[in-house]
Amino acid sequence: MLKSKVFERLNHEQPGALGKVKAVAGDLTQLDLGLTSTDQATLFKRVSVVFHSAATVKFDEPLK
Repeated sequence: MLKSKVFERLNHEQPGALGKVKAVAGDLTQLDLGLTSTDQATLFKRVSVVFHSAATVKFDEPLK
């Protein structure tokens, strides 16, 4: 995802910035988003920006 065209400008203007990005698996249907206690602690202490990319994987759902 980070190699997509969307991030080209950031990568050009701030080399190394994308090296700070870490994907964290979670589950929106679970308590505390299904995050481990370690991931929760990291998010609370060190994270200032979150890109949320959760989506359904039920490809037969209606659009409305």
